[in-house]
Amino acid sequence: MPSQSPLSESLTLEYTDGWAAVNRLIREGKSWSGREPNTMYLNIGDGTFSDVSYTSGIAFPDDARCFAMVDWDYDGDLDFWIANRTAPKVRFVRNEADGSNRWVALRLTGAKSNPDAIGARVDLQAGARALGIARLATAQALAFVLARAAVLGRG
Repeated sequence: MPSQSPLSESLTLEYTDGWAAVNRLIREGKSWSGREPNTMYLNIGDGTFSDVSYTSGIAFPDDARCFAMVDWDYDGDLDFWIANRTAPKVRFVRNEADGSNRWVALRLTGAKSNPDAIGARVDLQAGARALGIARLATAQALAFVLARAAVLGRG
């Protein structure tokens, strides 16, 4: 049965007991998720995905809640910041790609009503050949605010 909030203001014993158990786990510093390692999947492009958690280096046993991808060291590849509910609260994972690929990063500015150009779309092409598409977005979760730059790999 999926979890459901009560339909009326009178709470059931099952509902209050469930929240009491969750709060106990929080106070004791325990995980609700069963200590699952972080996972990452690679889109193969044919409708399937491959688990690359261990080869990517992010299969930590942390109780992760969100991550942000940003070119932290300005080398053209996206690095990861991972926020966890338990220690370490924040973990940095540097992308150590060999740097042989070409890339471009654009810092966009918008109009007065949208100075950070949030929602802007960047299409990169050479002649008729499309090289990449990026949409500038921002999100805030736990300790992260995503960088406001569009990074596109050119192969």
